[in-house]
Amino acid sequence: TEQMARDCAEFGLPVLALRPHARPRQEINPIRERVRRVGYEGGEQYLGPWREIMERACKARGWEFAVNPPKLADLDIVVALRSSTGYAAREWKSGIKLANAQGAGVPCILNRAAGYTETASGAEKWADTMGEMDAALDALTSRKARAAAACGLRRAAPLLPEISNEYGIWLQQLSKS
Repeated sequence: TEQMARDCAEFGLPVLALRPHARPRQEINPIRERVRRVGYEGGEQYLGPWREIMERACKARGWEFAVNPPKLADLDIVVALRSSTGYAAREWKSGIKLANAQGAGVPCILNRAAGYTETASGAEKWADTMGEMDAALDALTSRKARAAAACGLRRAAPLLPEISNEYGIWLQQLSKS
């Protein structure tokens, strides 16, 4: 993250805040008529109490909550949530889950962590509390809202060639110094 780069720069070493890229060749989300499945990709241990919160919130709406589905495009909404709220989790956690949601065009709800806020497109929904989560889920219930979010996310998807080019330029500059 940019915050991690600022923190590490204090040690006088060369630093690059390199954005994560979306997983190549992901299937694009079809934006189904109705929400059926909300899910999370990642280590289940990081969900903590969010898992139960999401299971209850989805059940109340007649939806399923899935952890680590076979494909991101199988989800109607993806969440990137973390039970830990310490400095490292907030400021140093990469934005890979957002990059993948952008690449697949899956509407997403995220905790406010630097890796997500630094690379946000404006199409994301944010939730750090149960109230915010309920509002975000409700906001993404309609197909029209999910289609608009997916469009905004796809436009912002970081691509591997762009990231590779950024890294190459930085390495060239580094070799000259």
